[in-house]
Amino acid sequence: MIDSELQKLVAYKASGSKLTPEVVLELLAGAREDEIFKLTDNLLPRPTAQAWAVARSLARSGIQPTSIAYRMARHLALVLEVRARQDRGDSLSTIQADLPEHSFVVQKAYDAARDVDPDKLESALRSIRDYEFEVKSGQVDAELGLDVLLTRL
Repeated sequence: MIDSELQKLVAYKASGSKLTPEVVLELLAGAREDEIFKLTDNLLPRPTAQAWAVARSLARSGIQPTSIAYRMARHLALVLEVRARQDRGDSLSTIQADLPEHSFVVQKAYDAARDVDPDKLESALRSIRDYEFEVKSGQVDAELGLDVLLTRL
């Protein structure tokens, strides 16, 4: 994987384009994952200004807005599942052992779940579902719809 990422940078530089820190962030896969984590870290209990900025940056870097919405939905679904387990009295270590996600990801979901109403999470998931339908049926522009979606969460 490292070879692949380095080859991307070499090819970009060989094309005559200037290799800036911003370009490196856009080109490298790991950087995008870091941005996804920044986005999900800033979604709850309400999307922050940083969540908006990261979502826009991801969309402008070439990630499909519906893919961004999918990643948000995965995170919200995980937080909802963790919240249900918290309500049943499960400990963090039990939840981490039972779920396939990395323990750090579960820890973040566990922390977020304490501060959010399950009904709000379910409503947010429905909003993402509606956004997906609206985009795929041609009712809304995907990027503009993503901005609207963030207002609904």
